[in-house]
Amino acid sequence: MNVLQDIQQALYQHTSFHCSSGVTLDNKAVRLFQEMKMKKLHSYFVYHIEDNKVVKVLSRGFPDGDSYYNPEEPTKMLRYEEMVKGLRDANSGGHARYAAFDFNFLLDGSQRRKLLFISWVGDKACVKDKMIYAASKAGLKDALGADIAIQASDEDDLSLSKIYEKLEKMFESLTKSYVNTHDPEHPVQERSGTLPTV
Repeated sequence: MNVLQDIQQALYQHTSFHCSSGVTLDNKAVRLFQEMKMKKLHSYFVYHIEDNKVVKVLSRGFPDGDSYYNPEEPTKMLRYEEMVKGLRDANSGGHARYAAFDFNFLLDGSQRRKLLFISWVGDKACVKDKMIYAASKAGLKDALGADIAIQASDEDDLSLSKIYEKLEKMFESLTKSYVNTHDPEHPVQERSGTLPTV
């Protein structure tokens, strides 16, 4: 199977997304997400559920060059700020939203990339939005193929430093798991955080 066939197969699987809430995923939303994932043509998407039936792209941002998050020298990521403004505006109008963000960051001296899926249900979102967005989020994240899911209900949940902390913990956990798997005689003691005496 070549790359084109892989993409076509993935698109077929994604377009068949249908969750228990009755919500489906728009084909264009799938295509655009794949462009972000494979070709880096977009930096973010904000999604809404149109007529309580179909997840569609509401807005998108184009890549902003070599921008990445460095916890040692945190600077604003313009495209991320644009996306967050869209989420904030939705909350002011009583709406929930989904978003996807191509997050480039520095960890342990290496530049890394993860595609974030954000479920944004702010304090002003109406009850109907809260219910339908909650019922559809897991299936949508899986259908798109995002790496990490973020549940956000306030500004603090959307801060890049908070998201970075979650990613840092995830990578730390994966490293411990790798060490335990590949060196079973000297497992990492996860609870105490210390290595056993040998």
